[in-house]
Amino acid sequence: MAFLKLLATATSLVALILGTGANATTDNAQLGRHASALTIIGEFADSMCSTIPLEGTGSALTLSGDAQAKLTGLLDKLVALGVDGAITYRQDDYQGLLQTDLVRAIKESTSCKLKIWNDLKDKLLPSDKNGTVTGTSNTGESREECVSFETYADDTEFGSNITIKDFIFQSHHRTGRLFVNQSGRIKVLQFMHEGLTIDFPKAASVVKIELADFHKPIKLDVLGGDDHMLMSKTIDKDNSTELLRVKRNSYSIHKIVLSGGGNEGGIESVCANLQR
Repeated sequence: MAFLKLLATATSLVALILGTGANATTDNAQLGRHASALTIIGEFADSMCSTIPLEGTGSALTLSGDAQAKLTGLLDKLVALGVDGAITYRQDDYQGLLQTDLVRAIKESTSCKLKIWNDLKDKLLPSDKNGTVTGTSNTGESREECVSFETYADDTEFGSNITIKDFIFQSHHRTGRLFVNQSGRIKVLQFMHEGLTIDFPKAASVVKIELADFHKPIKLDVLGGDDHMLMSKTIDKDNSTELLRVKRNSYSIHKIVLSGGGNEGGIESVCANLQR
């Protein structure tokens, strides 16, 4: 799956851009372990969301036996890496809590992979007092804000722009076509081929964006201050969703610019780690 290829890059922290700190040897060792953990969590999320691994009906839904075995395997791998949170959740009582959370994520969220990835990352990987995952090079206090479109009705139209949680989505199309489109369990903010810009309310150090590519390649540009180009990436996978994680070692991400997609590109969700 393309989702895994992006999460499991060999030279970065499951990221398209990764800064390095002054204590390179220590930081690299920490980042290496952290990268392995995030990759394992990403693989688990991908396997859980490729099918619906639930049994029962109504309020009695539970994880299937296969899904429970996969969860145990995930925790065993993280324990082997020395992840303290995984050691705790490997116990039967705590693992039951994880299973309940996973059932809820799969049942209630159209952004299945992103929801599971975020939930497990936050539960299993250690954080410092500022809420920053241990091993990253972020400094100072930050807050994560996320926008998804799962609560909007299919075919909801917004015109040329929409502001949600101070994220500004601005269409590049002359008639301003931004609207919600549902395909199966997925709801996205669909944009025309000319694309759109996402302006963040404050500079971000990490951005996670889940894109739906239904027809043509989508080009993603990450811009800093004064629209300085930080990186560019083309996503070319028909009828699939991909979770991209862009990371910087400072709060330098100001905008995301998307274009292409043959009038069928869409944003399932976007999260940004914003400077306070």
